[in-house]
Amino acid sequence: MRGGYGIFYPPSYRGTGPAPGFSSDTPYVASNDGGLTPANTLSTTFSGGLVPVSGSSLGGLTNVGQSVTAVSRDRKTYYTQQWTYGLQFAPTSNDVIDLTYVGNHGVHVVASGLNLNQLDPKYFSMGNALLNQVPNPFFGHITASGCSLDQATVPQGQLLRPYPEFCDINENQDPAGGSSYNALDVNYTHRVSQGLTLLASYTFSKFLDNVGGPENWASASANFSENIRNVYNLAAEKSVDATDTPHSFVLSYVYELPVGRGRKFAPGVNGVLNQVIGGWQTSGTLTLKEGFPLTVTGSNNNNFGVGQHVNVIGDYHIANRGPNAWFNTAAFTTAPAWTLGNAPRYFSDLRAPNYKNFDLSIQKYFPIKESVRLQFRLDMFNAFNHTNFYSPNTFIGGGFGTITQSWTPRLMQAALKLYW
Repeated sequence: MRGGYGIFYPPSYRGTGPAPGFSSDTPYVASNDGGLTPANTLSTTFSGGLVPVSGSSLGGLTNVGQSVTAVSRDRKTYYTQQWTYGLQFAPTSNDVIDLTYVGNHGVHVVASGLNLNQLDPKYFSMGNALLNQVPNPFFGHITASGCSLDQATVPQGQLLRPYPEFCDINENQDPAGGSSYNALDVNYTHRVSQGLTLLASYTFSKFLDNVGGPENWASASANFSENIRNVYNLAAEKSVDATDTPHSFVLSYVYELPVGRGRKFAPGVNGVLNQVIGGWQTSGTLTLKEGFPLTVTGSNNNNFGVGQHVNVIGDYHIANRGPNAWFNTAAFTTAPAWTLGNAPRYFSDLRAPNYKNFDLSIQKYFPIKESVRLQFRLDMFNAFNHTNFYSPNTFIGGGFGTITQSWTPRLMQAALKLYW
């Protein structure tokens, strides 16, 4: 019987972060109407002048009228609590069975980035009136802006932001989230006996969180942003993680064939024939995993830093899934403007295809003398050339719900190795 508990502090901030101190950038405004008409030509690019380098002299007015990115000086420290409890039993001298519960709780989990100047959704009842142009109280005081704060009028929603004198305020890797992981691990090990070594492992688990972490761009479900709807209510973003894999089974083995000199079969064979029939070995790895959870995304119809999920309006399951239709696309629709959408970050019951793979290797050893031997090996990755489909297209638009890619087909390689 074994158990343990620990608190661990992984890297709390990845990368170098934004430039220390104060920096000033003069934005180039290409258009004020979404690209319909140009706002500036090359000759008038910075007609309002350059944003001065003011250092810290302006205090809280530094980079006023712009979007700013920073790391809080009072930033909390990300840490995890981990615990295990397991039983191990050896039914024979060569066999071991492990049964272990594994838990992990993430505290102050970092998000890739949160917009702290997001318009509070409590104003959504105003609808498109949030876009109405109203007199700009900052006009004349802000001379350059990336969100029209240097103009005589400004959208009403801009003035309802927590810090209306700025555009977006992004805190990189904000430690605002939480996570929990619980798993049951079952392992069976057969130590070397009669030429066979075997290891089998099964994991049943669930991984929940409300932010994807700083590396969320690399998730298997191809969701390249946090897509947080409401920074004031992160609890609403709680779902399975992008890497949640409820069922995972891996079986690996190494087997020396009992044929040839000194073996069970043909133990007295002569040296020439032994070079042919003796010294054979095979190994392999079987991997079976449930697919990753999917996230369905669409165009964002909100403004002022507010995120949006899609709406689920029907049953997204279908009877006969395939590359041309992995789920019922009619069950999803882009959410109307000034709504948050009702879809979760990731669907626990809508997943990418399962992963099935078998790697096989065949080796032949040629003894040269007592301390020297030559090995020929043939490795086959995805030996049975099983097609493992990749995730479907989950963005509402062209190709929605279809699969156009697959994992690597069978690959083979041969090698000679000399051991001495």
